[in-house]
Amino acid sequence: MIERLRAIERGELEATNQDKAYLTHELREYELMDKGMSYGEAHAQTCKEYGITAEMERKTNGEHPFYTKEAEIADLKESGF
Repeated sequence: MIERLRAIERGELEATNQDKAYLTHELREYELMDKGMSYGEAHAQTCKEYGITAEMERKTNGEHPFYTKEAEIADLKESGF
């Protein structure tokens, strides 16, 4: 995912809605953790604020709220699947 964001920054890719949601989500988590929340608390709070349910995060057969299909495939390859 980081390489994808770097490619967007360099102008090599156009940001999708999922890319924007991912980055916004990560920035909000960072803000909350900077205020003392644990990662788990910050993640849960961020998802709540943006209306992302656990079911939406587990989505594997359609549009994921944070990851493009290409990002999901890259993650699987990096994980050895």
